[in-house]
Amino acid sequence: MRDRKRYNQIAIIISFIAIFLLLCYLFYSKWQKDKNVFVYEEHLNDIVVTVGEQSVTLREFGYYIAKMEKDVQEKALMYNPKDPMEYWNVHFSAGLDSGYMFEYAWNYALADCVCDLIFAQKARDEGYNLSENGYKQAEMQAEALYTMLSTEQIEKTGLTIDLIKMIEERRLLVQLYTKSFMGENELSGYIDSIMNCISGNSNMAMETEVICNEDMKNNIRMGTITVN
Repeated sequence: MRDRKRYNQIAIIISFIAIFLLLCYLFYSKWQKDKNVFVYEEHLNDIVVTVGEQSVTLREFGYYIAKMEKDVQEKALMYNPKDPMEYWNVHFSAGLDSGYMFEYAWNYALADCVCDLIFAQKARDEGYNLSENGYKQAEMQAEALYTMLSTEQIEKTGLTIDLIKMIEERRLLVQLYTKSFMGENELSGYIDSIMNCISGNSNMAMETEVICNEDMKNNIRMGTITVN
């Protein structure tokens, strides 16, 4: 009888130890998972891409993310109004160009940004400048875009009216510079070429050194930052 009682006590102690170890494991696993979670807002000052001597932070790149997500989301809602993420997760099989929609969206937004930086620098080097009307247009476009952003989108991206205005000025300068020798379709084709280069699907050498932060691409899921 005494041995049975002792056996029960030992079994209870072992059970408590097992439960304690299980709880420790679960807490440790959750801590490891939380530690490795990429919190977008905590990386706003990290570099996404460097083009020549110009670097773009995630805060600045949020402009390109917001515009790209808006464009793709419109198509996603037509594809499946109840679940737009279905479109973002569509996989396209095209050999080396195969990939998911959210990957294409990231690569195109990045190529668009790189294209802006390359041509804006060329424009400045050759003495191009916006007119007074150009600066006013940039200000109007910036105010229009900023007004369209929700409070949540502004907090998420870290965008400010001044930052958007600076980017709009740069894009207008690119338009001014390229319109004399490159049509809109040609510019779009140039962006596609850059996209193929930075995504590793082309052996064409970039005329300007471009260094991409792959951690950003691996940790940021397009279709989830300013939409859905």
